[in-house]
Amino acid sequence: MTKNIKPTKLGRPQAFDDRVVSYMPGLRGLASRLGFRGEERDDLVTDTMMTALHRWGSFREDGGFWNWLSLTMRACAQERRKAARRMLTLVDDGDGRYANRMALQPPQLRQIEAIETVRAIKGRDGDALVRLAMGDTLDEIGRKLGVSRERVRQICERGRSRLTALREAA
Repeated sequence: MTKNIKPTKLGRPQAFDDRVVSYMPGLRGLASRLGFRGEERDDLVTDTMMTALHRWGSFREDGGFWNWLSLTMRACAQERRKAARRMLTLVDDGDGRYANRMALQPPQLRQIEAIETVRAIKGRDGDALVRLAMGDTLDEIGRKLGVSRERVRQICERGRSRLTALREAA
């Protein structure tokens, strides 16, 4: 008797997703051994799982699943360390020379502002707006919230109004 495997996004089998999730405790331990603690550790585990799920096609059964996951985590950790080194450091910059060279690009600043603004909206409005921005349809959001498509549109409209008010207040 064959077992039906329900495919997930990109044709990835559900069994693969379940296998990645089952290795989560081991990934937490590896993240700790790599020097990550608390929230940083959890972020690294999440990054590793997302990378593994995204690159599932590159997995080769002959190399071993744990080896592949640990190498994926080490690559994610290395990227995090590189990003930390690139972060701005505080220096005495009387003439503004360093600030001009190390400043964030305008699109990055807009993205940070958008994230902080959406975080300020709590509850159903914020959730609906985030899901809409991530590409979910009104029908999908409605099923998740247990409301109609029209009600989701109204919730998103109310959320946009709250975003506009927050933006104008800032």
